[in-house]
Amino acid sequence: VPYNAESFLVYDPNTGVLSSSETVHVATGQGKWSGAWVLNGVLCCMPYNASQMLVHEAVADTKTFNRTEDLPTYLGTELIEDFVAAWLSEWIYWVRNASSPCPVPSLSVGGDAVTFLVHQVCEDPLHCSPARLATVTATIPGHGSSVYLVFKGSTFLADFVVNAS
Repeated sequence: VPYNAESFLVYDPNTGVLSSSETVHVATGQGKWSGAWVLNGVLCCMPYNASQMLVHEAVADTKTFNRTEDLPTYLGTELIEDFVAAWLSEWIYWVRNASSPCPVPSLSVGGDAVTFLVHQVCEDPLHCSPARLATVTATIPGHGSSVYLVFKGSTFLADFVVNAS
């Protein structure tokens, strides 16, 4: 946000829509803002000469990842597990709230449902993590269970595993 900004640009990467939002309801005049950051989707502008901080929360996105797929049984275990990994990699981008993630959409193999157990979704920008991480167990009918580490924004495991001793 520029030093004298009367408004700021808002870009939604999900829709590709570019819009603007006014700042005059918080402050007017010269030298209002010294900097800005985004934390959990909320824009916060630090005041320079403004009397208060500007806080802008994007309008909640009502879109969800609601596709369903039924995989053929002849694909084999390795290919099915790879597809489940890709399915979860798509899902993590639709999670809006790490403390209450949306369910993983329905996936089945030969008509039998794959069950997903989301253990935890972690996203901690205060510790400079550039990514979101989820741990999910997927039980594939006739193939067993696997635990998946699902990343959004980074695939570098050291972003999260700092002290594994």
